[in-house]
Amino acid sequence: MRKAEIEFQREMKEKEQDFELKKIEHEIKMTEEQGSRIGIQPTVINAQPVFRVDIASNLLPKLTDSNVVEFFDAFQKIQELNNWQPQYLTQILYPHLSGRSLSAFSQLSLEEAKSFETVNESIPFNPPSSGLHEAIQHLGRCF
Repeated sequence: MRKAEIEFQREMKEKEQDFELKKIEHEIKMTEEQGSRIGIQPTVINAQPVFRVDIASNLLPKLTDSNVVEFFDAFQKIQELNNWQPQYLTQILYPHLSGRSLSAFSQLSLEEAKSFETVNESIPFNPPSSGLHEAIQHLGRCF
């Protein structure tokens, strides 16, 4: 009888441990499900770094109406050096727009503004005319 009692206690202890293990597994599963419902993602090791538009934008020189060509030459080089993805280019460019370039950008539709090529083509590359009087004076000096 003693042997049967020991065997019974061993089985009960195994069942209790199995129950506790299943309970812990269930709690872990429920916690993961709750986390995914509220937007918490499990930590991923070796994940790709998040692209930061603000940091990328800080790499660019100042854009003015008189240096548009130089600015876009620098933009293209910096873009290639840093492997910026096309979907970020307009977001990187936008904080640098002012004056005539900002005016041209604001006239674009939302869909056009999403396309870097369209934005780039809409920005005037010629500096504003300094006036007819200055042009005539300049021509007079050339002769």
